[in-house]
Amino acid sequence: MNTTLIRHPRRASAPENCPKASRQSVQYEGRKVPLVRDNNGVWRLRSRSKHFRIDVCLGTSVLATARVVAKEMLEAGRGTSTKSASRGTIQQLVDIYFASPRRSSLVVAKGNVSRLRVIVRLVHGKEMKDVPIAALSAKLWSEYQRLRLEEAGLPLDYSRRIAEAHSINSAIRQAMSLVSRPSQVAYAAHGITLPSDASTIMQLPEPILIKPPANDDALVTAWRQLRDVDRPLWLALGLARFAGMRREEIVNCRGKWIVTHEGVVSVELRDRPEDRYQTKTGWLYFAPILDADLASVLSSIKPEQLVVEPEGVARAYWFIRAPQQWCRPYVADVQKPLHRLRGLYAVDLRIRTRDAVAAALAGTKAASAALGHTSTEMTERHYLR
Repeated sequence: MNTTLIRHPRRASAPENCPKASRQSVQYEGRKVPLVRDNNGVWRLRSRSKHFRIDVCLGTSVLATARVVAKEMLEAGRGTSTKSASRGTIQQLVDIYFASPRRSSLVVAKGNVSRLRVIVRLVHGKEMKDVPIAALSAKLWSEYQRLRLEEAGLPLDYSRRIAEAHSINSAIRQAMSLVSRPSQVAYAAHGITLPSDASTIMQLPEPILIKPPANDDALVTAWRQLRDVDRPLWLALGLARFAGMRREEIVNCRGKWIVTHEGVVSVELRDRPEDRYQTKTGWLYFAPILDADLASVLSSIKPEQLVVEPEGVARAYWFIRAPQQWCRPYVADVQKPLHRLRGLYAVDLRIRTRDAVAAALAGTKAASAALGHTSTEMTERHYLR
């Protein structure tokens, strides 16, 4: 009996190096996502798993090219549906967040968690230990926006710029630090999956706020009188006003942070693992001290000695209360009076730099005129180097 083999028409169109019967896939976040070919021989990325659904055309019949395109699409999140979040509570997520390596300091991490706790309480009326991980979605952030605006008697409108948007957006940005991509890597190591829209948010448009004017002259005059009356307060305020330092930087500042380079006394701000201190950004920079008297006093402090040491009161409580209360009469109605001094420092430094540049330019012009040159370029090139 003669047997005739009939070749399947779809299999006949398959490339020789990739028979239709073979299973193809791409690796993505620890799972294999299937690759299948349609009737025209074009590859598709298709998964029908309830935890990871995707169905997109890759636009090529070449397997190698299809793999590259598929990985690009998966990394960009195109074509994927909302992932089913892991079981568990937000509090369990927070515990992993604290136990995992972070770029931010512990103080910043606690602030992020505090913002998330406030958002969860307002939206769900519960504590984080009673709210599932699945609640960390785009709906949580938009509902928080709606409720905050409702408290102010305003509707949720993304076409209007309102003053309340600053604090609302700031709170959400801090809380969303817990669902950032680096944090999700730590959660995945513990078998936890967040909803795919956990980091999706449409921020409210913010108006440009004009800072209330500060009475800088009166502030500086009153500050100078503190030197012999309250040395810790004088140092703390001086570091904020004449070095532009943040409160946490002032709290941790030691004598070894004060450096002198080419006659300029500055504060060297960088991560200091030996003191268990991390800067907010991680960048190394030098903040010049603009007051000569303050610079002289700071230069005499011993390397390991804390610059600001209040007496007779809890140190943490003092930093939160004392400098803020002293600043308030001079910086108008602002939320963070001590931080307002950082802005005054920036303005002061800009003015001094502008004046120094203007003086240097005037000096160059005077030298050029004295030498009888028709332009300052000749003077700078041959005489001022």
